[in-house]
Amino acid sequence: KEIGELQLQLAETDKLRADNSRLNNNINTLQTQLSTIQTKCDALQDSNKGISRLQDQLESEQTEHSNLVASLENNIDELETRLATANNDKAAQCEMSAKKEAESNARSQHWRERRNV
Repeated sequence: KEIGELQLQLAETDKLRADNSRLNNNINTLQTQLSTIQTKCDALQDSNKGISRLQDQLESEQTEHSNLVASLENNIDELETRLATANNDKAAQCEMSAKKEAESNARSQHWRERRNV
C-alpha cells in the first residue's frame, strides 16, 4: 500500500515537474516578448521626442515667418506712404510750375498787347 502511494506521489511529482518546466518555458517566452515590446516602446519614445523637436522647430519657423511677413507688410506700408507723399509733392510742384508758367505767359501777353497799342 505504501509503495502504491509512493508511486502515486512520484507520478504527481513528475507531473508537477513537467508543469513547472512548461510554466518556466512560458515565462521565458513572455520575458522575451516583454523585452521586445520594451525595445519597441523605447524606439517609439525616441521617435516621439524627435517629432516633438520637429514640432518645436516648425512652430519657431512659423513664428519667424509671421514676423518676417509682418515686417514686410510694415515696409510696404511705409514705402506706399513715402510714394504717396512723393507723388503729392511732385503734383504740387507741377501745379506750381504750371501756375508760374501761366502767370509768365499772361505777363508776356500783357506786354505784347501794350506794345501793340
